Parts: sequence; C-alpha cells; structure tokens
Amino acid sequence: MRIKKFSKKNKNNFFIVTLLGVTLFFVACKNDIEKVDAILGSNVKYPNQSADSIETIYSDSGVVKLKLKAPKLLAFDNEKEPYVEFPEGIDVLFYGKTLEIESRITAGYAKWKTKQNVWEARDDVVVNNYTDSMKLNTELLIWDQQKEKIYSNKFVRITTNQEVIWGNGLEANQNLTQYKILKIKGDLSIDKE
Repeated sequence: MRIKKFSKKNKNNFFIVTLLGVTLFFVACKNDIEKVDAILGSNVKYPNQSADSIETIYSDSGVVKLKLKAPKLLAFDNEKEPYVEFPEGIDVLFYGKTLEIESRITAGYAKWKTKQNVWEARDDVVVNNYTDSMKLNTELLIWDQQKEKIYSNKFVRITTNQEVIWGNGLEANQNLTQYKILKIKGDLSIDKE
C-alpha cells in the first residue's frame, strides 16, 4: 500500500476548494424570513425572550408579595399586544405581611397580557386560599390586576369547610373573600360531626 503525501501546492488547493465549498453551502442555505414565513405560515410568532426553570420573587417596599415558579417562559414583547406565556404552567405563592403563605395558584398554562396587566390561567386551575380554608377549581381563570377582579365563564367548584358549590361562571375580588357563582348547578353542605 502506497501512501501519497500532499505537497504544499496540493494542500493549498485542497484548502481553497474546501473553503469555497463551505462558503457556497452557507450562501445557498441562506433563508429569507419572508420565505420561511411563507412555508411555516405568517401566523407563526417567535418569542424575543425565553427562559427555562424560572423562579421570580415580587416585592413591594421590601416586603415579599409573591413567588412565581414556571418550567418555561416565553416573552413576546414585539407584538401589538405584548404578552408573556407560560406554556408548561405556573405555581404562584402569595404571601401575607409576616411572610406566611396566604394563597396559592397552580395551572397547566398561563398568559400575562403585560399592557392590560391581565393574567389568564387555564388547564386544571387550582386556587387555595389558606386564610379562609377555601379551594377553587376551574379550567379558566382571568385575573384583572387593575380592577382587582377575578372571573371565569367556565365550570367552577368552590370547596370550604362548610360546603361545596359548583356551577358555571365566577366573579370575585382578587383575594376570593367575596365571590359569586353566576349559574349555580349544585350546593352540598358538609357536616362536621
């Protein structure tokens, strides 16, 4: 078996041919964003920020108000109506003045419309109010922070120490201390004997 060694001239030619081939490959693979949108569809939105395994603590005047955890965050700041999406769900703890956990909300999906300051939670939404020993279950919950209101137009179930109430639709203050189920379907009293 005979091994041929490259001469200096052959090495230079090989290098030039390889460099030219790689350059042509990248030039030929250049994608125009309009062509990509035409193939994928113009409705495809791309986040300008994303993060995995996030934990955010919000405080006001040095007092912790809430802690939000989420497996994934996608921010769409360049949209006409900017929003932040949590496609794999959220877990939010709300704290009282002495840092005791007052309530908790979990959901399989959440979206925060940043301009309107409105949160939407969907997919197995559970709200626990530990102060009043109350639990809310629904598939959709909207929290309007400006109006300090919570509402839903889906099935809801509220469980307290005294009763279980279920129906369609909910209007409440943001602490869930005052609420109204719009179309009550059932009411079950709990006997504590």
